[in-house]
Amino acid sequence: MAASDLHIVRHHLDAPGPPVVLVHGAPDRAKNFAHVVHLLPDLAITVYDRRGYGRSIDAGRDASGQVPGGFEVHAADLIDILDGTPSVVVAQSAGGAIAMLAATLAPELFLALGVWEPPM
Repeated sequence: MAASDLHIVRHHLDAPGPPVVLVHGAPDRAKNFAHVVHLLPDLAITVYDRRGYGRSIDAGRDASGQVPGGFEVHAADLIDILDGTPSVVVAQSAGGAIAMLAATLAPELFLALGVWEPPM
């Protein structure tokens, strides 16, 4: 599985400063961040639909229809999306737990991590 299987949208690519990645919770999707993205035109923002959500609903499903690996797969996706670029990551709900796991696996890629309502 690779993050290239996911629906990823990058906004304001020419904006100065560090990139920002927003990670949605469950049962949300990237589109729920549209208002936030609109309010922050001075930031390069990436949003994506995590596996099993929105336009990534079928990404990485096995023959039984399940996404194998749980949070580890989602954390690996986030690390792939960061693509070696240190970034600010802001995440909500289950996305917060995923971002915290990813930050422990690749701390050099996280300039800052903001989470709210992580379930763990």
